Amino acid sequence: MAGIKITDLTALASAEAADYLCIVDVSDTSSSPEGTTKKIEVANIIPVVPTIASGTWVPTFSDFTGCVTDASANSAYYTRVDNIVTATIYASVDLDFSLNSGAGTCDFDVPIATASSERIGIGQLISQSTNCNIASFNTKIRFDSTSSSNIGATNFTFTFQYEIN
Repeated sequence: MAGIKITDLTALASAEAADYLCIVDVSDTSSSPEGTTKKIEVANIIPVVPTIASGTWVPTFSDFTGCVTDASANSAYYTRVDNIVTATIYASVDLDFSLNSGAGTCDFDVPIATASSERIGIGQLISQSTNCNIASFNTKIRFDSTSSSNIGATNFTFTFQYEIN
């Protein structure tokens, strides 16, 4: 197409990922000191759109130890951006620190499956009738208290992140 100006060509309404564009590679001066004209696929210059998803799920609690005698979810939601999931659980837990004055745990499942067991999160009690700390390690939520008189049901929120792999 020698002698035709780019501005004289037919316009393309939208490009497909496999379409080519004309580009001057200024790092390649083999054809000219100003650069070498080459082709490039559209897919190689447009940033990849991240995978984004969100929704709700019903977490299942299991493997109660120490002061944790039961737990059930009220609601839960998650947001996924690429391979990172951020999730929040609103739940109730039955605690009896007279069984174990230090701590108790329960396992919980996640909204999007992963081979990794590493989850990082923090929690907060909604009902202050029971005073304890909430944290996570791997697949467990941990409830800690220094008082053996903390007994009863309480509501909590728990927000955590993990990587899908």
